[in-house]
Amino acid sequence: CGLPLQIIDIAHEPKAKRFYDHMLVLVRPDDRIAWRSQTVPTDIAAILAIVRGAAIAGEPSSNFGSVQ
Repeated sequence: CGLPLQIIDIAHEPKAKRFYDHMLVLVRPDDRIAWRSQTVPTDIAAILAIVRGAAIAGEPSSNFGSVQ
């Protein structure tokens, strides 16, 4: 979908792990948490659609994890 993405592994950063309180976190460029979950969603494209405003969380067709 053309969004820039940077992956940062915080597995060895205790402060970051406590702060985010989830294993997977999607942080927007303005440092707001757009999504977080303990598990990988079955429909990653749906998560990205929600984050960029093209879909609404809670649509019955996808597993969104915990959308924040």
